[in-house]
Amino acid sequence: MTEGYPQTPADTVLDQYRDSLSTSLQPKKVWYAEIALLYLRKREYDSADVYYRKALEYPDWKEEYTAYLWHNLGVVNYRLGKMDSAIHYYSKARLIYRKNNQLEKVAHISVNLGMIDKERGLYDKALENLLDGARYLANTNDKRALSSCWNTIANVYTRQRDYELALRYHHRALSIREQLGLDQLKSSSWNNIGAVYSKLEKYDSALNYYRLALEWKERNDNKRLGSTLNNIGLILLEQGELGDAETYLRRSWDQHIATGDKEGQAIVMTNMARLHHGLGSLQKALSNSRQAALMISELGLLEEMRENLEVQLAIQEDLGITSQAFATLKQLTIVKDSLLNRDKVRALMEMQTRYETERKEHEIQLLTERQALQETEIKLRNTWNKALVIIIALIFLIAVLVWGRWKRERRLRYQIETLMQELHHRIKNNLNLLSSIFSLQSRGIKDKDALELVKGGESRVRAMSLIHQNLYARRGSRTINMHHYLTELVRGLTESYGYNSATDKITTQIDNIDLDVDKAIPLGLIMNELISNAFKYAFPRVEAPKLLVRLQQRTQLELEIKDNGPGFKQCTSEKTMGLRIVEVLVRQLKAKHKLTTDGSVHFSMQLLK
Repeated sequence: MTEGYPQTPADTVLDQYRDSLSTSLQPKKVWYAEIALLYLRKREYDSADVYYRKALEYPDWKEEYTAYLWHNLGVVNYRLGKMDSAIHYYSKARLIYRKNNQLEKVAHISVNLGMIDKERGLYDKALENLLDGARYLANTNDKRALSSCWNTIANVYTRQRDYELALRYHHRALSIREQLGLDQLKSSSWNNIGAVYSKLEKYDSALNYYRLALEWKERNDNKRLGSTLNNIGLILLEQGELGDAETYLRRSWDQHIATGDKEGQAIVMTNMARLHHGLGSLQKALSNSRQAALMISELGLLEEMRENLEVQLAIQEDLGITSQAFATLKQLTIVKDSLLNRDKVRALMEMQTRYETERKEHEIQLLTERQALQETEIKLRNTWNKALVIIIALIFLIAVLVWGRWKRERRLRYQIETLMQELHHRIKNNLNLLSSIFSLQSRGIKDKDALELVKGGESRVRAMSLIHQNLYARRGSRTINMHHYLTELVRGLTESYGYNSATDKITTQIDNIDLDVDKAIPLGLIMNELISNAFKYAFPRVEAPKLLVRLQQRTQLELEIKDNGPGFKQCTSEKTMGLRIVEVLVRQLKAKHKLTTDGSVHFSMQLLK
């Protein structure tokens, strides 16, 4: 279709095509497809969408070209931000490409679907599609596309914090780009590898790769030069090389000003506050941090606001501005809660998106089967029409053959209708399941299991509320007295589940320890989950229930929670929400823990104070 493409300005070609629609002997569908392709190349995606749909209104395209049109419609809808439609058209095209064994095209669509899944946070599905695409691309000559696929896989692993795998795939991408001499893509790989080493706190390695990227960007006047300069400045800050860090940060600031990058300016200004804090220029550092906070607030960047407030708080504490530090701490707490709530909402949205994706895949399969049925019916009608012109002597024989064909087609239609009914039944069940998940937020819940989930959520909120109550009571301190806090927490949970700490043998051995709030919150939530589980599952099953809660400071901070219940069998794939929360919080604390569930439940954990 693209051979002989006119080498004239795109607008002129479009005018010529549109003028020719009413006079040309060439079918209109071909003109529509050509016009759509021109709009796609001009990046006028709304117009491209209109003309591709016009072309697809004609049913007599060859199957391979229909797949080509669907593929391009997927690209158009992706550029328009219509991800559901993009997935729909990509998937339809991929079915035909696989059927015709066009593996390279299958690979390109799989990579595109993987990129959509990555943006939606569906990392497992993204890796499935991307690795599928890489497997096909490895057997083709399109090494550039393979390097981009490896790079995207590495970025998915980076988001999952699996940095070793991320580095492995980034180096695979870089190796191909070095072989092909793709300088711009090499610069992108250097920058990505530097970012991963930075997260691993291997700053010398990160600097080496960032500087390679910087050299190329400086030679080619790259618009993303400012971000690389900022990254280098931040690493030099971490290494204590404040003079060099200031040079790079000021260059980054100038670059972001030149390109009008507001987000980049806000990030650099926060890092300038860190720099002046390290240099001892506390007033200048405070001014920088407040200026950055205004820019971040205008852009609505929650994660950057959290980092900025932490910098402000450290500066205000060093300046001894207690009242301002207390106000900043309250604001920081609100931002952290917002980030936590955002993560919860994102998890629910990911669940909903996963369900919608699976539903659409079922719909695509159903449409394919329906299309096959329609094609079969068309062939049957053509056969019948041709049979009518055959001589009278063969009419009876032809009628018998057509009747047998019709009977087989009716059986096939019945089977497909049965599959459709089953499919609708499954979709209905999935919708009911999704409805149950969202109904957790509603009031007046009578279902026992749902009430237990709500009660668990309320206890977690109450555990964090106790933290804030103790925090505010200490007037600006960032530490929590764990004896007072955990004693209240145990007492509250005991009363909530209808037990008595004096008569039910609930023993607490909690040292008089002060912990920073960043450690106290996850520690309290861990205890909340495990003690609640003991009251819910262990106490009702033994005649003389016992519970030991111990927190003591030795060479390390030691936490122990033990009950005398019957225990339970652990299954990794079916862990309760409470145990998953405990695992996440233990990793956040960078602690060592052990959970024994045979005969009784015994949890122990050690962490540095």
